[in-house]
Amino acid sequence: MLWSANSPHIICFSEHHLSNDEINCFDITSYNLGAKYCRANRKYGGASIFVHETLFFTTIDLSEFCIDQDIEICAVNLHFSSSNYCILSVYRSPSGNLIHFLNSLDSILNRLYNNALNIIICGDININYLENSKNKLLLDSLLASYNLHNVVDIPTRITHNSLSAIDKIFINKHINIDFSIQSCPYGLSDHDAQILILNDIQILKPPAQHLTRRKINDFTISEFQLNLSHESWDNVFNDDDVDTIFNNFLNTYLHIFHHTFPLIRCQPTHNNKPWITPEIIISSQHKRNLYLLCRCTKDPKLNNHYKKYCRILSDVIKTAKKRYYNNLLLTSNNKSKTSWHIIKSVTNKSKGNHCISSIEIDGKLCNYHLDTAKALNSYFTSLTERTSVNPANTQAAPSNVCPLNYLRQVFVRPFPRITLTPTTPKEITEIVNLLNPQTHVVMMKYQPVYWNAVCPL
Repeated sequence: MLWSANSPHIICFSEHHLSNDEINCFDITSYNLGAKYCRANRKYGGASIFVHETLFFTTIDLSEFCIDQDIEICAVNLHFSSSNYCILSVYRSPSGNLIHFLNSLDSILNRLYNNALNIIICGDININYLENSKNKLLLDSLLASYNLHNVVDIPTRITHNSLSAIDKIFINKHINIDFSIQSCPYGLSDHDAQILILNDIQILKPPAQHLTRRKINDFTISEFQLNLSHESWDNVFNDDDVDTIFNNFLNTYLHIFHHTFPLIRCQPTHNNKPWITPEIIISSQHKRNLYLLCRCTKDPKLNNHYKKYCRILSDVIKTAKKRYYNNLLLTSNNKSKTSWHIIKSVTNKSKGNHCISSIEIDGKLCNYHLDTAKALNSYFTSLTERTSVNPANTQAAPSNVCPLNYLRQVFVRPFPRITLTPTTPKEITEIVNLLNPQTHVVMMKYQPVYWNAVCPL
């Protein structure tokens, strides 16, 4: 059932073939399992209803009326400010007893029916509505007594040898005036999904919800470990009661945890395809209608027209993608970066994390970023002090020999000329200000060491 242009609000399955344990583990993103029935003694069959997470519902227990193969049914009650809807999903096996099915369905409707409740029945009942059979007349007579009428008049199961309309939706046409039916051949079954669109229902959109997540990375984990190591735990060890010790420990632990890993509000990301235009959406819908028409007829001209239309639509989609990506490259200031961004978006590859999580210092593995920075600073600032010259490989220069002559005797090759350009602190500050923000931050972190090395000049 589709109550908006974006996504279905109710999804009804008939003959889902799942057991109770399997269907409880079955998950559909953004949907909750509203009601279900699974066979107890036989395989296959069953019925279920999934409700969108934005809707409020209650489950109606109809297990007492269910008989395997004869009638397998479940129901939910949807609550709105103006009205209530009762959605029933039903399955009847071709070998099921029709009399039991009609009697049980009559008992269910007799219990649920009232003037303030809008009842909708959908499912696979295995009664072909393309034929004027006795079973069809019996079912129509029963449902008409509750003001329920069939709204699906197209074939729902199409094979190479037969056409049948056994997947039905029954609604009250006097209450639901503005509605439409669409067939959706999704390819997962030999039955086509039927979509009921109710246009006279106003569903308020829920307010935009912000997602929250905790900032957990290598740095915060190291900080968490450090904070735990600095905690004295006096309130834990200075008590004898086990419950008090546990509560004190838990409170201290959670306080450090929430302080180190705070909640951060973030916007949900959507993987949209900006190259899709309204014309492509209309053409795709027209292609689906042509496909449905080709399934109902065997006209070779129509089939050739459908194949030609598919090829044209495929070329249009490729051209739209090419134009979109070419426009990105033409308007980009960094062609290489934009090219890689396009490649990663097409191949669904995200940016990897290449940060250094740990480093070995004096034979010990360090994960804390502040200790790593201090160790690097200490290493490079004391490099000249730790550099020693082996006295066995050096010879003392005679006192009466000029140092330059001594160097010329020791080193045969001439030294390159070194030109020292005087540099002032003001010039260095101007150079730092010209750097990009990220490099500027890094330079400012090591500014004391940098000034000590430069200022003597």
